[in-house]
Amino acid sequence: MNSALHHRITTVFGIFLILMAALILVSADRPTRVGVVVVAVGLGLLGLDAVVSGVRKRRPLVSRIGPLP
Repeated sequence: MNSALHHRITTVFGIFLILMAALILVSADRPTRVGVVVVAVGLGLLGLDAVVSGVRKRRPLVSRIGPLP
């Protein structure tokens, strides 16, 4: 599926991932901060890649992960 709608959905999903990463960082407790930062950075990078991929009309890394169980 390589339609304009698919690219828009990919871009919106990327924005969602970036917002989730920010929300995770804001709501984290002080003792668990290191692991939370790693997860938030990973989600943020996947989201940023999805936004850039949606704009450039190419497949994001999230779609290349493959079928998950």
